Amino acid sequence: MATDWILMGSDLGGSMATADYYREQADTCLHMSHICADPILAERLGSLAAEFSRAAAEVNDYPALSDADRRERKRA
Repeated sequence: MATDWILMGSDLGGSMATADYYREQADTCLHMSHICADPILAERLGSLAAEFSRAAAEVNDYPALSDADRRERKRA
């Protein structure tokens, strides 16, 4: 999946980004795609905006884990 690299931080012990963070990134990419003069870059920024939007939706569906749950997952 395209957003695997975005969510990967939680597997490495870092904190997982919030849905709001991903939505802000999506909005920024979308805005830049609209003002970008380079059509190839504008298309890539639009794609990134879509990926960030999907990541925000995934985070909303991802159940919150306690620190103990995270440690248990790392051991498995």
